[in-house]
Amino acid sequence: MAFSIKHTSKQFLSKGLFIGGCMVLGYASANEAAPAPIMLMPSTPGFSAYGFAGNGWTAYGDIMAPLAGQPLNFFYVDPQIYYHSDHQEITGAVGLGQRVLTHYGILGGYVFGDYDHSLDGNDYWFVSPGIERLGTRFDFSANLYIPVSTQKFDNGLEFADQVGDYSKINFSGHTQYDELVQTFESTGWGGDAQIGVRTPFRNSKVYFGTYFFDPKDNDSLVGGLIRAEVPINDHFSVVGSEAYDSKFHNTLKAGLTIWLGGRSTGYTFSGNLAERMVDPVQRGAAGIAGGGHNLQAIVQGSQDTNQIAVEKTNISFFVPNKSATDGDAPVGDGTYENPYRGMTQSNVDDANGQNNRNFYINSGTYNAVYGSVNPDFIVLNNDQLYGRTNNFRQTASGSSRPLIKFDQGGFLVPAGDSNDGFNDLQLTGTNANGSAGIYVDHESGKNLTVNINDLSVKNFGDGIDIYNTNNAQVSVNIFKSQILDNSGGGVAPFQTVNGGYGGGVVVFNDGGGKVNLSIDRSTIANNSNGSGENAVANWGGVTVFNNDTGSTHLRISRSTLSGNSSGSSVSGAILLDNESSGQISAVIDKTNVVNNSIDGINLLSDLYNKNATGSVDLSVDHSNLSGDSGAGLNANIQGNATDINVGVEDSVISGNKGTGISFNIESTADVFLNVDQTRINDNTTDGLAFNNVLSSGNSVVNIKDSQLNHNGGNGINIVNFERNGSEQFNIIDSTMNSNSESGINISNNASADLTVKLKKDTLNNNGFSGINFSGNSDQDNTLLDLSEVTISHNKDFGININYSVSSGSFELIMNKSFISDNEVDGISLVSNTNSGTITAKIDNSVITGNKSSGILFENNCRDVVNCSASLTIDHSRITHNAYGVNISSNASDSGVANTVATISHSFIGFNSQAGVSNSSQNSGLVGNVYTNLTIDHTNIVGNGVGVLSNASNDAEGGNNDTTILIEKSAIIFNDTGVSVNTTNDSAAGSASTGVIIDQSIVAHNNLALSSVGPSIINVTNPIYFNGVVNYSDGGQIIFPSNIQPNQPNSGDTVICTWDNGCFVQ
Repeated sequence: MAFSIKHTSKQFLSKGLFIGGCMVLGYASANEAAPAPIMLMPSTPGFSAYGFAGNGWTAYGDIMAPLAGQPLNFFYVDPQIYYHSDHQEITGAVGLGQRVLTHYGILGGYVFGDYDHSLDGNDYWFVSPGIERLGTRFDFSANLYIPVSTQKFDNGLEFADQVGDYSKINFSGHTQYDELVQTFESTGWGGDAQIGVRTPFRNSKVYFGTYFFDPKDNDSLVGGLIRAEVPINDHFSVVGSEAYDSKFHNTLKAGLTIWLGGRSTGYTFSGNLAERMVDPVQRGAAGIAGGGHNLQAIVQGSQDTNQIAVEKTNISFFVPNKSATDGDAPVGDGTYENPYRGMTQSNVDDANGQNNRNFYINSGTYNAVYGSVNPDFIVLNNDQLYGRTNNFRQTASGSSRPLIKFDQGGFLVPAGDSNDGFNDLQLTGTNANGSAGIYVDHESGKNLTVNINDLSVKNFGDGIDIYNTNNAQVSVNIFKSQILDNSGGGVAPFQTVNGGYGGGVVVFNDGGGKVNLSIDRSTIANNSNGSGENAVANWGGVTVFNNDTGSTHLRISRSTLSGNSSGSSVSGAILLDNESSGQISAVIDKTNVVNNSIDGINLLSDLYNKNATGSVDLSVDHSNLSGDSGAGLNANIQGNATDINVGVEDSVISGNKGTGISFNIESTADVFLNVDQTRINDNTTDGLAFNNVLSSGNSVVNIKDSQLNHNGGNGINIVNFERNGSEQFNIIDSTMNSNSESGINISNNASADLTVKLKKDTLNNNGFSGINFSGNSDQDNTLLDLSEVTISHNKDFGININYSVSSGSFELIMNKSFISDNEVDGISLVSNTNSGTITAKIDNSVITGNKSSGILFENNCRDVVNCSASLTIDHSRITHNAYGVNISSNASDSGVANTVATISHSFIGFNSQAGVSNSSQNSGLVGNVYTNLTIDHTNIVGNGVGVLSNASNDAEGGNNDTTILIEKSAIIFNDTGVSVNTTNDSAAGSASTGVIIDQSIVAHNNLALSSVGPSIINVTNPIYFNGVVNYSDGGQIIFPSNIQPNQPNSGDTVICTWDNGCFVQ
């Protein structure tokens, strides 16, 4: 590279400004006096870590560790590391320095050794000395960076236009020539200086600075910066910076810092500089605030070689100035000197006849002219189309892209082609219901690749149609393109598929081959379609239709689909429809599917061909499916489909006018849905609806680290209806809060096995229940397993279970959970069965503050059957409800209700009506009720009634037998300790209640024991008893036989101790 006087003067001026700036900044800060030290330096090293977002992601950290010296005058070591996300550039540094607190502030000097791993993968080394001064108001630092390794690495030869220099391009005939340049990466010596000013606002610091580098054989880099650090507290601060320099131009960054050890952000800085002895060294301005990817500036450059080479051949040049009098014959010969005039079929055919298939289309407006063979399209033949500007020298962009207008369809990629491309063009139709902008018609056994880059396709019937009828592979790649305002029509095969009409991009795979469609960084918007005659499917922004044994693979990344609409409910901004034995797989990544007038994503399987056996895999990752008029994600699975796999991760599905995620399954398919780290909020109906109807497949749904809040229906709605198979839901670390109905609603009306497991979930403030379950079928088996779950402040029930089946089983397992402050019951478990079984196991849980019962457990049995219900409560706290545990058993019409309840190692306290309540009733003809309640190692404290039992027999016959065993427990400080009421109004039946209180404490109750009707309370082996006993209407209360002087009368006070036995006071 030649160097001029101008270049040398520029360097001298830059260096002079830099050095002069350092001197001015240093003088300003050094003249600030520092107060005398009055405290010792922290003994721990200082640590800081910075994270920035700006030109990529940047992380920076250092540790200053004192090695030797006095608290206010020491030597230190300072390792540092800097990382940039673009190409994983890294700077590692280790410094040695000294700091001393003087009357003029903290003065310091240091030397760092820096290692840089650059964008191009090269390694550089620097020795970097510096000086600093830290004050109460002003700081100053200056650094020099001296390279001590290779300063320049050659990267190879490229054409000049590849590095942005278009001045060397020349054309001749059908050939493009350009100069070769040597590209390289280089660095050089440099420096920076900063002055920091402390402001009164939260003790914030504002830095002003400059930096300079002189990379070898490259232009100098000079820049300035302003940077601010605003403390949040002593350990966290918000940082922001803006820099401008001659290489990277304007760079904005923002982020957070953390300060630990002996360092503080200065939030509570007292003005004593001893607090700042291990503050971070200010260096590396070009990377910290500027656009550099390392702490030292490393830049790319190029040098002329004066070598001219052929860059591209077989070019056909097109210009737009064709007149109406030119006729159908080719106009021009396609050379640079005599380009084709106009985009006509005859010009295209002439170019292909000469094998000049690289079409350079210069800026301007073209009116397409079709040929006589195909009056609907301009037919290509393995052609590459390039939009160019600046007399063909540069790639066209934006509005400078050539605009090609079509009366009917756009370009046709015909059967037999293997490689076509569309780059940097604008295609527009004038017939809104016309054909496609690009039609890929692949009816050949040859593999085909079509690349579409920076293309705009507007106002056609379909934007892009891809039709495959053979066993070959078709790959279409769409990059940085816009498919806009296409309004339904497309090519004939697409108009007839189930009466459907297209829209943006449509794939119709009607063969045994593979279609790969990739859409990256593109916009597909405002495409629409009419209802069509007898149409049952109107397709959306992107449609994949698989109709044979082949497979279709779709990937959409970093794109936007918005404003698409349809005249049919079977549609979607992204529509995946598998009607065959083939496979559809789709990945939607970092994509916005928003504000469409239809579903965001609609997944269909066997909607029309009920005997198809295909499969669908869909992955939605880091995407936004929000504001759509239908569901965010809708799946309709029918027929004989095989596996359906859907994954949604780290996405947002919110504000849709339908359901967030909706599944409707009427199929033999096995369905797998995984939702992870996703927000499904504020949808008009349910957050997630999973309807399994008339199906026989197995389903597994996993939901983890997700939100399903503020939806207009339920957070999750699970419906089973008349189906076989099994279904399992695993919900972990998720929230289902503030939904208008229930957090989770479950309706199991099928002879299917259903398992719902929750772990570490929250279901609060819902309009009905946290969890609502209803079962109404034969032979279904349901397991509800809750672990470490919080359910509180719901408008009705925490958990509401209404189980009404003729047979089957329901099991509730709850462990380490918290149920509180619900408007009705914390847990309501009601069984209305004839021969069903219901089981509840509650362990290590807290149930408190519910307006009615903490736990309502009700066993209702009808007809001539046995109904079994079992409740186990262990190591739990049930407090401050109206009823703590409320057990109810009822039999009618010859039913037999068997209820077993065990409460052990628990605390049941401060419930206003009763701690434990048991009620049982016979009614109707000849019902039988058998209740067995055991209370073991449990404290029942401060309730209205500690243990309450009401039993009655109103039936024509039958028995109502209640047995209660209270052992090794304490019943204290209740209004009534134990109250038993039994009535028998049956002509031929009986009712009886027996209570045994063994090895327990009954004391400090206003009334200790009450027995009314055919009831017996038997107190055996009392640990301690002190209270009044009442009995009437045949009730009995029996103490140990050695009671003194006799068994008590009603109204007597009895005192028992373990050592001295019992006596009547």
